[in-house]
Amino acid sequence: MAFIASFKSLSICCCKLMRERMRRNRFWKKKNLAPGTAIPRPDPKPVKEVSYMAAITLPKTTSRVSQSTSRKLNERIFSETQQNVERLCGSDRETITRRLDELDREWDFERTIQTGASAQVLLGLALGRFLDRRWYAWSGVVAGFLLMHALQGWAPPLPILRRLGFRTQAEIEEERDALRIMRGDFSHTDDPRAALAQVRLSEGPTVSGEDITDTK
Repeated sequence: MAFIASFKSLSICCCKLMRERMRRNRFWKKKNLAPGTAIPRPDPKPVKEVSYMAAITLPKTTSRVSQSTSRKLNERIFSETQQNVERLCGSDRETITRRLDELDREWDFERTIQTGASAQVLLGLALGRFLDRRWYAWSGVVAGFLLMHALQGWAPPLPILRRLGFRTQAEIEEERDALRIMRGDFSHTDDPRAALAQVRLSEGPTVSGEDITDTK
């Protein structure tokens, strides 16, 4: 048996040598080279470096929620915002100011989902402490979805909240800017400090409560 195995291995080696010899003869004949000329090895293909950080593309902070929302819902929300602005067309300054105060108190999408996620995490911790330890996993699931929303903008309650009319901060600011323009808060200026002062004055008192009318 050992002799048969050795003979088989020797036959395989001879076949490989014959195939290599035939390949070399075809190469020499094709290139018009003398037999025995060394066959040049092909240059290795360059390895393309892949930047994994470049492959990870995160949406913009101001548009990540709208990008994760269907086009139909985005158009409906924009239409409602446009109707709100058109409804106040020709109104006096006090009416527009009251609407701006309502927008300041409006809960945007981020505040709503953060409140709901925090409540769910606390609920999972409480149930895990007093009912069953397996409820701790629910807190981990909610935290994972909150991280997904922070990075990509999507979360399981997103379609429901958007259908209910919850707007992003950027969408609320669109209505605010339009109303402030209608109220006549801005005037043309080439002074950047004066421009910033106009914005702050139109938004009301600063956090510190200081007067910012001085733009010198």
